[in-house]
Amino acid sequence: MTRCALLFIIVLFCLPSVVLGDRGGYYLGGQLGLSAMDDVEAVGPNGPFNLLPDPGVAASLLVGYDFADSNPRLAKGRVELELTSRQNALDKVEFANGEFAADGDLVAQSALINFFYESRGMQPLLVYYGVGLGWAQVALKDALVSGAALADDSDEVFAYQVGLGLGYQVSGSLTLDAGYRYFATQDAELKDSRGRDLSVEYQNHTILLGARYMF
Repeated sequence: MTRCALLFIIVLFCLPSVVLGDRGGYYLGGQLGLSAMDDVEAVGPNGPFNLLPDPGVAASLLVGYDFADSNPRLAKGRVELELTSRQNALDKVEFANGEFAADGDLVAQSALINFFYESRGMQPLLVYYGVGLGWAQVALKDALVSGAALADDSDEVFAYQVGLGLGYQVSGSLTLDAGYRYFATQDAELKDSRGRDLSVEYQNHTILLGARYMF
Protein backbone atom coordinates (compact mmCIF):
# COMPACT_ATOMS: atom_id res chain seq x y z
CA MET A 1 0.00 0.00 0.00
CA THR A 2 2.99 2.34 0.40
CA ARG A 3 3.24 2.55 -3.40
CA CYS A 4 -0.04 4.52 -3.47
CA ALA A 5 1.21 6.96 -0.84
CA LEU A 6 4.40 7.54 -2.83
CA LEU A 7 2.47 8.08 -6.05
CA PHE A 8 0.14 10.51 -4.27
CA ILE A 9 3.11 12.61 -3.06
CA ILE A 10 4.59 12.63 -6.58
CA VAL A 11 1.27 13.81 -8.05
CA LEU A 12 1.06 16.68 -5.56
CA PHE A 13 4.57 17.90 -6.33
CA CYS A 14 3.95 17.62 -10.08
CA LEU A 15 0.95 19.97 -9.96
CA PRO A 16 1.78 23.43 -11.31
CA SER A 17 2.70 25.84 -8.53
CA VAL A 18 0.19 28.41 -9.82
CA VAL A 19 -2.58 25.86 -9.32
CA LEU A 20 -1.44 24.82 -5.85
CA GLY A 21 -1.32 28.40 -4.75
CA ASP A 22 -4.71 29.47 -6.11
CA ARG A 23 -7.15 29.30 -3.19
CA GLY A 24 -6.39 25.67 -2.59
CA GLY A 25 -6.13 23.73 0.61
CA TYR A 26 -5.26 20.40 2.15
CA TYR A 27 -8.10 18.45 3.71
CA LEU A 28 -8.83 15.40 5.83
CA GLY A 29 -12.04 13.42 5.59
CA GLY A 30 -13.92 10.31 6.57
CA GLN A 31 -16.81 8.31 5.15
CA LEU A 32 -19.02 5.45 6.29
CA GLY A 33 -21.59 3.53 4.31
CA LEU A 34 -23.06 0.48 2.61
CA SER A 35 -21.06 -2.12 0.70
CA ALA A 36 -23.25 -4.06 -1.76
CA MET A 37 -22.24 -6.83 -4.17
CA ASP A 38 -23.85 -8.88 -6.90
CA ASP A 39 -23.13 -12.60 -7.09
CA VAL A 40 -19.35 -13.07 -7.05
CA GLU A 41 -17.94 -15.36 -9.72
CA ALA A 42 -15.21 -17.74 -8.60
CA VAL A 43 -13.30 -20.53 -10.32
CA GLY A 44 -11.93 -23.44 -8.31
CA PRO A 45 -10.36 -26.82 -9.14
CA ASN A 46 -13.81 -28.24 -9.95
CA GLY A 47 -14.93 -25.35 -12.14
CA PRO A 48 -16.88 -22.12 -11.70
CA PHE A 49 -19.27 -21.31 -8.85
CA ASN A 50 -20.79 -18.21 -7.25
CA LEU A 51 -20.37 -16.62 -3.85
CA LEU A 52 -23.51 -14.83 -2.60
CA PRO A 53 -22.56 -12.12 -0.06
CA ASP A 54 -24.90 -10.14 2.17
CA PRO A 55 -24.80 -6.32 2.17
CA GLY A 56 -21.98 -5.10 4.35
CA VAL A 57 -20.18 -2.01 5.55
CA ALA A 58 -17.54 0.30 4.10
CA ALA A 59 -15.38 2.93 5.79
CA SER A 60 -12.88 5.39 4.27
CA LEU A 61 -10.19 7.81 5.41
CA LEU A 62 -9.18 10.62 3.03
CA VAL A 63 -6.28 13.05 2.76
CA GLY A 64 -6.13 15.33 -0.24
CA TYR A 65 -5.67 18.69 -1.86
CA ASP A 66 -8.53 20.86 -3.13
CA PHE A 67 -7.39 23.33 -5.80
CA ALA A 68 -9.06 25.99 -7.96
CA ASP A 69 -8.83 25.88 -11.75
CA SER A 70 -8.71 28.84 -14.12
CA ASN A 71 -12.32 29.74 -13.22
CA PRO A 72 -12.52 28.97 -9.49
CA ARG A 73 -16.03 30.42 -9.08
CA LEU A 74 -17.44 27.76 -11.42
CA ALA A 75 -15.37 24.66 -10.91
CA LYS A 76 -12.71 23.06 -8.74
CA GLY A 77 -10.79 19.83 -8.71
CA ARG A 78 -9.48 17.54 -6.01
CA VAL A 79 -6.76 14.90 -5.77
CA GLU A 80 -6.78 12.61 -2.75
CA LEU A 81 -5.43 9.45 -1.22
CA GLU A 82 -8.30 7.22 -0.08
CA LEU A 83 -7.90 4.28 2.29
CA THR A 84 -11.03 2.12 2.35
CA SER A 85 -12.15 -1.13 3.95
CA ARG A 86 -15.14 -3.05 2.57
CA GLN A 87 -16.50 -6.16 4.28
CA ASN A 88 -19.36 -8.45 3.23
CA ALA A 89 -20.42 -11.62 5.06
CA LEU A 90 -21.00 -14.69 2.93
CA ASP A 91 -24.59 -15.93 2.90
CA LYS A 92 -24.56 -18.81 0.41
CA VAL A 93 -22.42 -20.50 -2.21
CA GLU A 94 -24.01 -21.58 -5.48
CA PHE A 95 -22.64 -24.64 -7.27
CA ALA A 96 -24.02 -26.39 -10.35
CA ASN A 97 -25.93 -28.79 -8.09
CA GLY A 98 -27.55 -26.14 -5.88
CA GLU A 99 -27.06 -23.53 -3.17
CA PHE A 100 -25.41 -24.23 0.18
CA ALA A 101 -25.15 -22.19 3.38
CA ALA A 102 -21.91 -20.28 3.78
CA ASP A 103 -20.01 -18.42 6.47
CA GLY A 104 -17.01 -16.11 6.58
CA ASP A 105 -16.27 -12.74 4.97
CA LEU A 106 -15.21 -11.29 1.64
CA VAL A 107 -13.01 -8.29 2.45
CA ALA A 108 -11.26 -5.66 0.33
CA GLN A 109 -8.84 -3.11 1.79
CA SER A 110 -7.72 -0.55 -0.76
CA ALA A 111 -5.46 2.46 -1.24
CA LEU A 112 -6.48 4.59 -4.22
CA ILE A 113 -5.53 7.95 -5.65
CA ASN A 114 -8.72 9.74 -6.69
CA PHE A 115 -9.12 12.59 -9.14
CA PHE A 116 -12.44 14.47 -8.87
CA TYR A 117 -13.88 17.32 -10.91
CA GLU A 118 -16.21 19.45 -8.81
CA SER A 119 -18.84 21.84 -10.21
CA ARG A 120 -19.46 24.82 -7.96
CA GLY A 121 -22.14 26.68 -9.95
CA MET A 122 -24.84 25.93 -7.35
CA GLN A 123 -22.99 26.76 -4.14
CA PRO A 124 -23.29 25.75 -1.36
CA LEU A 125 -24.27 22.56 -3.27
CA LEU A 126 -21.36 20.88 -5.07
CA VAL A 127 -21.60 18.17 -7.72
CA TYR A 128 -18.55 15.98 -8.37
CA TYR A 129 -17.43 12.98 -10.40
CA GLY A 130 -14.12 11.26 -11.07
CA VAL A 131 -11.95 8.16 -11.08
CA GLY A 132 -9.53 6.40 -8.78
CA LEU A 133 -6.59 4.02 -9.33
CA GLY A 134 -4.50 1.99 -6.93
CA TRP A 135 -4.09 -1.33 -5.14
CA ALA A 136 -6.27 -3.56 -2.98
CA GLN A 137 -5.92 -6.60 -0.79
CA VAL A 138 -8.84 -8.95 -1.46
CA ALA A 139 -9.39 -11.72 1.07
CA LEU A 140 -11.70 -14.60 1.82
CA LYS A 141 -11.59 -14.85 5.61
CA ASP A 142 -12.58 -18.10 7.32
CA ALA A 143 -14.90 -19.00 4.41
CA LEU A 144 -17.00 -22.10 5.06
CA VAL A 145 -19.53 -24.01 2.94
CA SER A 146 -21.98 -26.14 4.93
CA GLY A 147 -19.48 -26.05 7.79
CA ALA A 148 -16.55 -27.26 5.65
CA ALA A 149 -13.54 -25.00 5.08
CA LEU A 150 -13.45 -23.31 1.68
CA ALA A 151 -10.62 -20.77 1.92
CA ASP A 152 -8.75 -18.36 4.20
CA ASP A 153 -6.37 -16.44 1.97
CA SER A 154 -5.70 -13.02 0.39
CA ASP A 155 -4.10 -11.46 -2.67
CA GLU A 156 -2.91 -7.95 -3.60
CA VAL A 157 -4.27 -6.75 -6.93
CA PHE A 158 -4.74 -3.67 -9.09
CA ALA A 159 -7.93 -1.75 -8.23
CA TYR A 160 -9.94 1.10 -9.71
CA GLN A 161 -13.18 2.97 -9.16
CA VAL A 162 -15.49 5.56 -10.69
CA GLY A 163 -17.56 7.79 -8.46
CA LEU A 164 -19.97 10.67 -8.26
CA GLY A 165 -21.73 12.52 -5.50
CA LEU A 166 -23.00 15.67 -3.89
CA GLY A 167 -21.31 17.92 -1.39
CA TYR A 168 -22.78 20.63 0.83
CA GLN A 169 -20.56 23.43 2.09
CA VAL A 170 -21.42 24.03 5.71
CA SER A 171 -18.61 26.59 5.92
CA GLY A 172 -15.48 27.56 4.05
CA SER A 173 -13.68 24.65 5.69
CA LEU A 174 -16.32 21.95 6.27
CA THR A 175 -18.11 20.06 3.48
CA LEU A 176 -20.61 17.24 3.96
CA ASP A 177 -20.56 14.53 1.32
CA ALA A 178 -22.89 11.85 -0.08
CA GLY A 179 -21.48 9.68 -2.84
CA TYR A 180 -21.58 6.48 -4.87
CA ARG A 181 -18.55 4.42 -5.91
CA TYR A 182 -18.29 1.52 -8.34
CA PHE A 183 -15.16 -0.28 -7.15
CA ALA A 184 -13.51 -3.27 -8.84
CA THR A 185 -10.23 -5.16 -8.91
CA GLN A 186 -8.33 -7.68 -10.93
CA ASP A 187 -9.34 -11.23 -10.06
CA ALA A 188 -7.76 -12.30 -6.77
CA GLU A 189 -5.70 -15.47 -7.09
CA LEU A 190 -6.17 -17.34 -3.82
CA LYS A 191 -5.58 -20.83 -2.43
CA ASP A 192 -8.45 -22.90 -1.10
CA SER A 193 -8.30 -24.88 2.13
CA ARG A 194 -6.48 -27.71 0.30
CA GLY A 195 -3.90 -25.42 -1.28
CA ARG A 196 -5.51 -25.49 -4.74
CA ASP A 197 -5.93 -22.44 -6.99
CA LEU A 198 -9.06 -20.35 -6.43
CA SER A 199 -9.76 -17.28 -8.57
CA VAL A 200 -12.27 -14.73 -7.23
CA GLU A 201 -13.57 -11.61 -8.96
CA TYR A 202 -14.39 -8.44 -7.01
CA GLN A 203 -16.94 -5.80 -8.01
CA ASN A 204 -18.63 -3.57 -5.45
CA HIS A 205 -21.27 -0.85 -5.25
CA THR A 206 -20.63 1.51 -2.34
CA ILE A 207 -22.83 4.28 -0.97
CA LEU A 208 -21.01 6.62 1.43
CA LEU A 209 -21.85 9.50 3.74
CA GLY A 210 -19.09 11.60 5.25
CA ALA A 211 -17.35 14.93 5.60
CA ARG A 212 -14.06 16.59 4.79
CA TYR A 213 -12.35 19.47 6.55
CA MET A 214 -10.02 21.85 4.69
CA PHE A 215 -7.10 23.47 6.50
